[in-house]
Amino acid sequence: MIVLKLMLPYFVYFIIFCLYATWLIYNKKEETDTSGGFHIATTVVGIAILVFNVFWGYVELTQMIFHKINYIFSFWNMLDLASLILNVTLVIMELAGTDF
Repeated sequence: MIVLKLMLPYFVYFIIFCLYATWLIYNKKEETDTSGGFHIATTVVGIAILVFNVFWGYVELTQMIFHKINYIFSFWNMLDLASLILNVTLVIMELAGTDF
């Protein structure tokens, strides 16, 4: 049951994010037409990643509620939280057109 609820969505998210962060963003920067296919694909996939991050934010929030103060003492929980924050930041910066 945990595999279907957490692992499968994580693997789908991971593959989409790797595709987004490497191939799509690189090709978008190489494309001269701002209404081209890579610009549109980057926007659509970026929004899909943000939707996945809402799900992961919910998972982290439920863990915070369940574990209370002990949540912050786990290295892995802090790593999950940092990953969530950095992924959202990257996607928002890319959607805003920030050159980094």
